[in-house]
Amino acid sequence: LSPLLHAVWNPDPKARDQIRMSLTRSYKAPTMQQLVAHYRPANGINSPTNPDRNGNPELKPELASGLDLAFERYLPQGGVLSANLFHRRIRDYIRSTAELQTDGALTGRYLLQPRNAGRAVTEGLELEAKFRLDQLFDGAPPVELRNNASLFRSHVRDVPAPDNRLDQQPHVTANLGADYRFRGTPLTLGGSLNLTPAYTTRV
Repeated sequence: LSPLLHAVWNPDPKARDQIRMSLTRSYKAPTMQQLVAHYRPANGINSPTNPDRNGNPELKPELASGLDLAFERYLPQGGVLSANLFHRRIRDYIRSTAELQTDGALTGRYLLQPRNAGRAVTEGLELEAKFRLDQLFDGAPPVELRNNASLFRSHVRDVPAPDNRLDQQPHVTANLGADYRFRGTPLTLGGSLNLTPAYTTRV
């Protein structure tokens, strides 16, 4: 069961501004690649950083209970500003780890398999802004700006600190994009700059 409860409040009925809150119970099934037991030996010397690989048909799905709180502000001329806070508690978190095999045909070899790594917590803040530059500054060119930034924090309870965060989750991400449409033509030029700082994850 994945029940969802959503609520929306409009502080001013005449405006589109709104505050949203959600209580969620989400379900994430393992992928077929994670489940299929297809053994692949290491290419070269077997080691903790060059292990054999295999799927795990005994994986359980991840279950997450979450709370989201968002505020959306719509600008008079069409732009939008938003902020979203979230908190999730994950059960049966799936993570691939390499372990030394102590019995069976692979005794003495390191094997990388996806496993249910216990419980994890993740939370963060997401900020987004979309507007035209001439909405803020008189005489500015009509450049459409798209900006967002996200701050994340997480930890896997069964992995000792420091850096025991979720896989592939940095501390922060940000991007800046802009589009300019030439009036009287179907031509639009744009670009974007994305930032993901380096980070360390302890598995």
